[in-house]
Amino acid sequence: MNIMVFLIWILRIYSWSQVNKAKFAPETYTLWFLSKALLFLLDTWSLACFYYLFFLTSYWFLFYKLQKSVYTLMPEESLSSQ
Repeated sequence: MNIMVFLIWILRIYSWSQVNKAKFAPETYTLWFLSKALLFLLDTWSLACFYYLFFLTSYWFLFYKLQKSVYTLMPEESLSSQ
């Protein structure tokens, strides 16, 4: 997942840098660019984590709810009797 996030982040930074050329003084542009890059990285990573956790929990919820008899998430009988 992190490799996918890194590749999407590179594409987002590239497309953003093509649209937003150096509007500010060259002294402050590097700091501004690095701060935007960090924000893009955090935004991309949080979005990927959200979708990963959403689909993972949806899968487990549906898997558990669609069972005819509950056996997957229950403890074994030998452990519960001790």
